[in-house]
Amino acid sequence: MDLPAAGQERVSRRRLLGAGILAAGLAMASSLLALAGRFLLQFTGREPRRQWVDLGVLASFPDGATTARLYSAPGDGETPPRPRRVYVVRRGLQVTVFDPTCTHLGCLSHWQDPAQVFFCPCHGSAFDPEGRVIAGPAPRPLEQLRAEIRGGHLYVLGA
Repeated sequence: MDLPAAGQERVSRRRLLGAGILAAGLAMASSLLALAGRFLLQFTGREPRRQWVDLGVLASFPDGATTARLYSAPGDGETPPRPRRVYVVRRGLQVTVFDPTCTHLGCLSHWQDPAQVFFCPCHGSAFDPEGRVIAGPAPRPLEQLRAEIRGGHLYVLGA
């Protein structure tokens, strides 16, 4: 066992352990504070910048069908562009675009053509072709995105 040099105080095991626990507690508290701050910032009223996105020529969406389309959602300056899936339901010139995110816990629902439903595999929610809840724990219908037909192209207001 080494003795401390002259003028130095020996640190006890109890004191060292206490300092380690304090440091770990401060690290956890600062992490929780950062997460809470990020959570609260979403309520500042700052809306993400939304832009019209061209999904393609209207003729590429068959009449009477539901078609999945992937597009690149524009970034907002803080986040890079990201791929986003939407479903286009076309009945003549009536076009509805759905965000397939399940309103229960945010899983992605998928169109099942034989059954004519949007089905969420996570907890069994199902939505009819108009996006209304027909089964499962989902509390709300699928979100309809704003869409327009311009110059023979289908545009959606992307987030």
